Amino acid sequence: MLLVVDTNVLFSFFSRKSFTRALFINVKLKARCRFLVPLRALEELEKHKESILSKFSLNEEKFNKIIEVLRSLIEFVPERGNTENS
Repeated sequence: MLLVVDTNVLFSFFSRKSFTRALFINVKLKARCRFLVPLRALEELEKHKESILSKFSLNEEKFNKIIEVLRSLIEFVPERGNTENS
């Protein structure tokens, strides 16, 4: 099953107790689903990095680690018709 996730869902992944984080790392669900996110979501997370650090009481190292985890759990794909990332 393919599940398309938007940037707002990724923002919630930064919370330690988020349901989103638990959902993405659920082994049984991961075996049945592929999570797809537009590649521009990474740019959005970087753009809002300071507010994410503040809101979730993170340092830059932890932020970068979470981005690495997201990259391992989620497939970031170029948007259709976007010739910039093709």
